[in-house]
Amino acid sequence: MGKVAPRISQVPIPLLERIPILGPIFFRQDMMTYLSFVLIVLAWFFIFKTKPGLILRGIGERPAAAYIRGANVTRLQYLYAVAGGAIAGLAGPIYSLSIKAGWKGTISGLDGIGWIVLSITIFGGWKPFRAAFGAYLFSFLQWLGLVLQPSLPSIPSQVLQVAPFPLMILTLLFVNIGNAEWVERSLARLPENVRRDIAKVLRALNATPPAALGEPFRKE
Repeated sequence: MGKVAPRISQVPIPLLERIPILGPIFFRQDMMTYLSFVLIVLAWFFIFKTKPGLILRGIGERPAAAYIRGANVTRLQYLYAVAGGAIAGLAGPIYSLSIKAGWKGTISGLDGIGWIVLSITIFGGWKPFRAAFGAYLFSFLQWLGLVLQPSLPSIPSQVLQVAPFPLMILTLLFVNIGNAEWVERSLARLPENVRRDIAKVLRALNATPPAALGEPFRKE
């Protein structure tokens, strides 16, 4: 008789779990999922509402200016890289103890997921709430593919399994469409009030990376 694979048990929140639709989604989860909700809020608060978060954003945009103001840029870059890697590493135990208990090293159906994570990061515009929405959107598309599969027997199951990947890429293209020259030319032909409203929407959707992303810092 084989051993039962360990799992992280669900911890329903009384009363809140009974809320229609939203209850099972948000309040009938395991502790790791609840932790992810908390981390999203904490990350947003740290980055945008604290002095260390301001320094972090400064390092991403103008590391030389942050260094002049007294920030140890290199040390902080390593610190936040390690912290981000540790948080990302939580996906491993969550996958093997919650999503697919007893996982032994073969991730079926998740080939190329790293590119999707990169797409979600860009889609999120380096903002916690927006990135979380992108991650949940991709998960929803995957779940939708599983739900629709029995209802659409004429469509090969492989098509529904891979459908979320191109959909996320198309979403990413839509998010950054405001940077295209042909869009600017098209907007120029519209009435000013319409052009202004559309431009606001495109600016809100636009995902601009930190100016110094990927650039090594060297003291001058």
